[in-house]
Amino acid sequence: MKHINRKTAVIAAAVAASLLAAGAGDSYADGIYATPADYSGHWAEQLAVPAIREGLLQGYENGLYGPDRAITRAELAVLLARVLPSGTAAAALPKDAADGSWYAEAVRQITAAGLLTTDEEGRFRPGAPVTRLDAAMVLGRLLGWSEGDGAWPEAIVDREAAPDQAGGRWLAQAAAGGYIAASSEGYILPYRPWTRSEALYALLKARGTAAEGVRPAAFAAVQTLEGVVRDTGSGFTLTAAQAFQGTVTESVYALSSGKSLAGTKAAAGTDGLAVKITGVNGVVPPPDRLVVDSISLQAASASPDKLEGFLLEGHHSTASSPPDHKKLCLLMPDCAASGFGVSVLQEDGSYIYYKFDETGHRLAVILLDSIAAADHVGIRVEGHIAGDVIHVSRLSQASGVLEAVGEASGSSSTETHEQAAEAHGHPAQGHDHSAPEHSHDAAGGHNS
Repeated sequence: MKHINRKTAVIAAAVAASLLAAGAGDSYADGIYATPADYSGHWAEQLAVPAIREGLLQGYENGLYGPDRAITRAELAVLLARVLPSGTAAAALPKDAADGSWYAEAVRQITAAGLLTTDEEGRFRPGAPVTRLDAAMVLGRLLGWSEGDGAWPEAIVDREAAPDQAGGRWLAQAAAGGYIAASSEGYILPYRPWTRSEALYALLKARGTAAEGVRPAAFAAVQTLEGVVRDTGSGFTLTAAQAFQGTVTESVYALSSGKSLAGTKAAAGTDGLAVKITGVNGVVPPPDRLVVDSISLQAASASPDKLEGFLLEGHHSTASSPPDHKKLCLLMPDCAASGFGVSVLQEDGSYIYYKFDETGHRLAVILLDSIAAADHVGIRVEGHIAGDVIHVSRLSQASGVLEAVGEASGSSSTETHEQAAEAHGHPAQGHDHSAPEHSHDAAGGHNS
């Protein structure tokens, strides 16, 4: 650990003696103590029990603690304000923080201390969830970490998703130091919300008093969801129903970021399509963005044929070098409307093109948003072959979900859409599908 300045040293030393996880909105009130209903048997129980006994943790109005609930910026502000030395100066209240609210004075103090900041427009966003990247920045400021350090553990598979700046470096240090745990598959998930129990663990660890042997529970980042795709006109979403502790809730995931075929004639028939998707959220912003690894109909066919090759649209099905075909060209609405298919390499070095049926085309339109490769757009196909047509039941990225990491880190082809189109002998027709730049603020601002 690097040199800790005087102010952060005092803060870190007082963390465990002052922990208070306040509830969100009006649900927070003094004297409401969490019952063991939702933390009994939880991995953080050994942390929560003594904290509650000492009055350091409180619950929501329903008496629950919410150990796996995302901690909000307002809740974290209250927690941090309680560890600040007395007499700390208070800043002006940000314009979107309610004066007289349960968190107002805490926000004044922690913004003055620089542990949490406002965005360029002066917003604090009290109800926004704290992401793991946000958490790393708070820990870095709290513990005085150097901005120049931060070697990633080799096991982290999505390290390229974090920005190569202070926040990303601090996330590397938080991962290496065990303050923030990766998933069982090795994902650190920069934009995954930080939970209340994870925050409690990290701050106790920062003070050096986390219960011996207690570690955040292993979790799986890759999930399979069944739901309905919606075409919003500017992107695709997935509405999926999920059951948790006997309660069924509907969650909406974004499937698109930046340019998309949504709202074009190429996307006809995708709205309302019932699908099963395997993917990861928390790798790229925004927090609800699901990076799709595979997509299929909910009722997949049995014993399908399997192919692996390169995604092409019908206009360029005879391309001499399918691997070199550009994603920018695949995103041209007119090209895409000719129908997608897969070009498969043969033993003699030639390629055979299999055209997708209508369902396969729709699945490809949706999956394409999660593929970050500028070219060599590899794809795996499952379905039933009938001549030169394949009736598709499932599509997946040939290189898996990590192809999307390049998009998160801002890497993209510098070739314009017009250049890509001309390279393949097709007029650009005025469409610009140059790759968009991506912000690394998970909740719409640049504060943390």
